[in-house]
Amino acid sequence: MKRYALAVGLDYAARGAASLFVTLPVISAVAATGIGRFPEGDRLLFEPGALMLSEVARLLQPSLSPLLTASFPLLLLFAALLHLPLAGTLGLLALPEPLGPAGFWGRALARVPALLLLSGLTLLGQVLVVILAGALGNQLRDSLANATPWVPDAAFFGALVLGVLVALALGVARDLARAAVAVRACDGKSALVAGLETFRARPLRALGMAALCASGALSLVAAAALATGKLDVSKPEGYRLLLVVLVHQLCLAGVAALRVCWFEAAFALERSSRSQDSAA
Repeated sequence: MKRYALAVGLDYAARGAASLFVTLPVISAVAATGIGRFPEGDRLLFEPGALMLSEVARLLQPSLSPLLTASFPLLLLFAALLHLPLAGTLGLLALPEPLGPAGFWGRALARVPALLLLSGLTLLGQVLVVILAGALGNQLRDSLANATPWVPDAAFFGALVLGVLVALALGVARDLARAAVAVRACDGKSALVAGLETFRARPLRALGMAALCASGALSLVAAAALATGKLDVSKPEGYRLLLVVLVHQLCLAGVAALRVCWFEAAFALERSSRSQDSAA
């Protein structure tokens, strides 16, 4: 239980740092529009009708592309650095016995190259799958152009949905491979093979657990969005902003807990697959 709590805390801290890093340029750009000079401050952005929000978005549109271009290398670097806390989270769940701080982080650092390789290969595969699904959808829509009007669009949408589902399945296999990295201390190539073997052996169980945890996370985000709307930070009472911050942090902690639950399930699947291989 202590390790689970530490793993949730580490994942929560990493996600919080990533969120802060991503939003700081946007906050700076919004502040540069002069919205803070109004007596109401940035509460105007949340007023019903979104008039001020639309105006700020219009002002930021010319600078948005240069901002994203300049931030892209930093985003890549930060995404790579986030694999260290990811390795730490996996290590907390996989280690049979506790290590000292130096040994623990040394072990985590040694797992980072394999985790980076898995993330890169999976992202490449997901992008290719979605592109191929889009191309297939276009071909189907063109070939069915003379059919009933809704049929070509339905075929295109169905191809895209299939592509997205395959891309999500690749993400599930990647997490199973991450479990293999943490448990077996293998390299990225061997871990990828082990993850695909585990997924092939138990696809329904892996997809079911992943879907359950993902549905829980989406439900938490939806509930947080609904609560934020009800609190209405456009009104002057200061407690509203504090409650919104609390709601967001609870949502982030809940998502981290569900992510750790999925990693636990991935470890269970990996160990079961390894035991079956050993028995065979």
